[in-house]
Amino acid sequence: MRPAPTPFKTLFRRFLPWISTGAVVAYLIWATSQNGAWEANPTDLIPSHTGWLIALVLAMPVNWLLESWKWHRLLQRTTAFSRSFREVLIGASWAFITPNRTGDVVARVALLPKDNRAQGTRAFMTGAFAQMWITGCAGTCAWWAVQSTEPNRLALFSEWSAAIGTLLVAVTISTLMVYLLWRWPTAWNRFSVASEVLQSVPVSLALRLEILVLSALRFVVFTVQFFAALTAWGIALSGMQALYIPLVYLGNMIIPSAALSEMGTREALTLALFQPDPSQWWAAVTAVFAVWLINLGVPALAGATLSVRQQNTAR
Repeated sequence: MRPAPTPFKTLFRRFLPWISTGAVVAYLIWATSQNGAWEANPTDLIPSHTGWLIALVLAMPVNWLLESWKWHRLLQRTTAFSRSFREVLIGASWAFITPNRTGDVVARVALLPKDNRAQGTRAFMTGAFAQMWITGCAGTCAWWAVQSTEPNRLALFSEWSAAIGTLLVAVTISTLMVYLLWRWPTAWNRFSVASEVLQSVPVSLALRLEILVLSALRFVVFTVQFFAALTAWGIALSGMQALYIPLVYLGNMIIPSAALSEMGTREALTLALFQPDPSQWWAAVTAVFAVWLINLGVPALAGATLSVRQQNTAR
């Protein structure tokens, strides 16, 4: 049997996302209170380039269609794609209100027939692992590029930046091997849930590579949306500054978050890395919040609507 976690570990796991979220919010309050940022013009909240805002909005369905297609392919379905799309949106609504989006897997798997849930768990883990690896790989490449050209952006880690970069490379390579080989620790056989997943139909190497490509395409969409949002709010980016975007997503992936899907984390990381002029801090925060709202808030609302409609139909 799996040993019961100690009370300290339970409390730590439960409150760590809230502690990190509180630290992020505190940083945002402190950062925006410096150098007269609170006195920024209210027009900073309004996008100055509507074309880029439209591009941000139009990229949202592409993002979720890619995620739904990943889910559809991993389940190896021959039924209508709309079913997979609906499950992903309902999962997004649960991810929105749970720490570290843990509700996503629970909701998606719960929507599957009981005899397919082990396969669904493996499918979700494969897709999530691929997306995490792409984010980590892009962030690692960006870390070394920024370190070699603009090390002042990583001043907080100046003494450890090379060591951190080396660790990121090691983790990226080792996790890719795990993903490609996909060997579960044999000790997991002791756990009932893991045993069911182990007995489900394995994901072929060809399909894992396909999911990796789809995850990379989805990350490109993330990056374009982030760039579009900052540009829409009048924050001009140079070529090198585009490398900060993968670093924002890398930090967002690493930092534990409370409910509402990391709201505030990306904003804090953007201020720390992009270091915009104080007069543009609110514009930067608003632009990144728009990415969060469009990419996570709108799909979560759509998923909640579908969930209620499904429950009403089942009655």
